[in-house]
Amino acid sequence: MVKDVAVILDSNAKKHGPRGRPFDEDKSKKIIQATWKILSQEGYDGLTYEAVAKEVGSNRATIYRRYPSKAKLVQSVMRETLYSLRPDENDDISPREAICNLVQIGIDYLADYRGRAILNVATIAHKSPELAEVFNLHLNAITPYYEKQFKKIVPDAPNETIDFAMNTLIGGFFYHIVVRRINISKAQIETIVDQAINILKTTR
Repeated sequence: MVKDVAVILDSNAKKHGPRGRPFDEDKSKKIIQATWKILSQEGYDGLTYEAVAKEVGSNRATIYRRYPSKAKLVQSVMRETLYSLRPDENDDISPREAICNLVQIGIDYLADYRGRAILNVATIAHKSPELAEVFNLHLNAITPYYEKQFKKIVPDAPNETIDFAMNTLIGGFFYHIVVRRINISKAQIETIVDQAINILKTTR
């Protein structure tokens, strides 16, 4: 796993603001919502401290003190949103059911402004090494949950096969939610999960 991934899901990272300042959770939530909204509507280039401050009802200096770069702002917003949706570790359910739950969490993550915002960030990440690192850290915080369940189903599956099945699954529901902008039913989630499991079992 890439370094700093643990920080993405570390609850201790949520307790204090920068430079020892008390953490203002209400303002943080507003900043998160504003950042997702601007990324969705204006893209990364349109994400500015001034735009976030206007949405939040604050000033540019307040935003800048918390996040010294746009990439750090995006990283923090992704981290906090991901943490809020982190799946419970439940060994009492089947790997298939666990993967279905992960897909539902992924769908919830992409709801509202977030799906289009993620697409906008991914589209230009190659232009900025700092942003690319942020995006890769984010992906590397998500994929271990899928990998763990796929390995339970086929313990000896090559990593390349697991990676292909996992990304086929994630890419599938991402396409429906973000590109087509349609809802996916529980039955449809089970269908795409079964397709990914079939890939895992047959592509070896």
